[in-house]
Amino acid sequence: MEQAPPGSLAQKLGLQPGDIIKKVNGQNVASAGDLARLYTQFATLSLVQAEIQRGQSTLQLSYQIQP
Repeated sequence: MEQAPPGSLAQKLGLQPGDIIKKVNGQNVASAGDLARLYTQFATLSLVQAEIQRGQSTLQLSYQIQP
C-alpha cells in the first residue's frame, strides 16, 4: 500500500503506507490482480474485512459498507 486516496475503501479501512494486504474477507491476496478481482465483489457485500501486515504485526481491519 503506497497511499490511500481520500474517501477510498482503503482509507476507510485505515490502511497506511507500507501496509501489505494479506487477505480480504478470508481470501488470500497474492497480487494486484487478486485485489482487483475481490474489489468487484464489494458491491454485493455489507462488510469488508482485511488482514494486513504492518511492520512486524498482523492486524485485522474491517469496514461496514452502508447501502
